[in-house]
Amino acid sequence: MLKPTKIALFCLLFTAAMSLPAAAQSFGYEIIKSPAGKLILTVRMDVPDQGLFLGVSLYPLNVVNTLDQGKHFSVPVKPGLSKREFEIDRDFEGGTFEAGLWKSKLTGADCPPDDLVCKKLGYKHTGMAGYIWGMLVTRLR
Repeated sequence: MLKPTKIALFCLLFTAAMSLPAAAQSFGYEIIKSPAGKLILTVRMDVPDQGLFLGVSLYPLNVVNTLDQGKHFSVPVKPGLSKREFEIDRDFEGGTFEAGLWKSKLTGADCPPDDLVCKKLGYKHTGMAGYIWGMLVTRLR
């Protein structure tokens, strides 16, 4: 018998994959606890031969300001099937994450001067091709 968490995760992944534009063939995640007790977020992608960027943001429980309190990552995505793992700091356990596949990345020099996200992070993604989010827990409470 499948656990409710696995069923919910499957439904979420299936729904996300079915709603993706042509730029992404599949986009999903898994959260596990390592032998050392740390949470590991694994994001899996299967994308065509064009270059995309994976943007991941982690937020602590009861976040008030996502830009200042979150941890934000941007990594290029290789064509084909790939995965990226993120070790979750204890301060973020029980919080949330969001991940997006993006068609391009603007650096600080390319961003408008009044863009707060670009000013803070030094980059900004554009052209969303896929989106997922979830809670940073290994089971539903």
